[in-house]
Amino acid sequence: MSDAFSISIQSLQSDMRKLETVSHNLSNTTTAGYRRQISKSAPFSTVFDSEQLSLSPSTAAPGLHRTDMRAGPLQATNRPLDLAIQGEAFFVVNTPQGPAYTRRGDFQIAADGRLVTAKGEPVLGTQGELHLEAGEYRVDTTGQISVNGSIVGQLLLVEPGKGASLQALGDAQYTGLEGVQQPNELHSTVRSGFVESSNVVPMQEMVSLMETMRHFEAGQRLIQGYDDAMSRAIQKLGEV
Repeated sequence: MSDAFSISIQSLQSDMRKLETVSHNLSNTTTAGYRRQISKSAPFSTVFDSEQLSLSPSTAAPGLHRTDMRAGPLQATNRPLDLAIQGEAFFVVNTPQGPAYTRRGDFQIAADGRLVTAKGEPVLGTQGELHLEAGEYRVDTTGQISVNGSIVGQLLLVEPGKGASLQALGDAQYTGLEGVQQPNELHSTVRSGFVESSNVVPMQEMVSLMETMRHFEAGQRLIQGYDDAMSRAIQKLGEV
C-alpha cells in the first residue's frame, strides 16, 4: 500500500480524535471544575519513521492528549460548602477506583454526615473522610472546616509536582498527580461560597470544530482521488 495513502489514513484518524475531544469539551461547558482536554497529533517528522510507514490503515496513528491546566472562572453561589481553589491545588476524593483529584467543589452532606461530591463520593481531609454534624458551616482559606465555631477537620489539598501529567477520569476528576506537594507547602487558597466553572471557551471549541471538519473533508477527498486513480490504473492494466 502507498505510504502516502497510509499517512492520509493516519491524518483522518487524528482528525477523528480531535473531533471527539472537541465534542467532549463542548458537552462539559457547564460542568463545574472541568478542565479542557487537548488532542495533539504527533510531530509530523515521526510519521516518516520506518515503523510508522508500515502501519496498516486500521492501526491508530500516534497522538498526544493533555489537560489544559488553566483555571476556570469562579462563580458565586453563597453556599458555604461550595468551594473553589485559587492556585494550582486540587481536592482529593475517594472513588471506587481509588483517590482522584478534582477542582469541582459543589460538595454536599450525605445522610451519614460525610462530606461528599455531587456523585456521593467522599471528600478526603488530612485525617481521612470528613464527617460533619448539622450546623453552621465555615471553611477558611486554608481549607479548615468549622461547625458552629468548632474546628472539625481540614481539607486535603494537593498540588501537581513538577512534570505531573493529569489524566482525565470523567466528571471533572483526574489522576496522575505524582510527586504531589504536602499541605504545608501549598501556595493555594480555598474560597467558600464559590465554585470553579469549566475553563472551556465554547467559541474557541466551535472554531476548532470547524477547522478540523474542513481538514477531515480535505483528507477524504484526497483518499477518494487516490482510490479513483488506482481504479483507473487497474482498469488500464486489464486492457493490456
